[in-house]
Amino acid sequence: MTKYSVDKDECLGCGNCGDCAPENFKLNDDAAEIIKQPETVEEVDNCDWACSECPGDPIEEIIKEIEQSNAADNQPARQLGENKS
Repeated sequence: MTKYSVDKDECLGCGNCGDCAPENFKLNDDAAEIIKQPETVEEVDNCDWACSECPGDPIEEIIKEIEQSNAADNQPARQLGENKS
């Protein structure tokens, strides 16, 4: 499942993320904060929406890339002596 982080120094404090994904983000001390990582597809969709509605660039997906990399690693095992190509 995708996870997110917020760079509070980059956050403009607009609150859009909390409007898009109130179960996952809130505004705290004029900066967004993750209050819960998404646990459902709907929550991931809402967090992605929050990312797209953010006027700055403080929200980052931090696990999605790792999962995609792991999926590539889950290729069928090669037989001993088999070419890589």
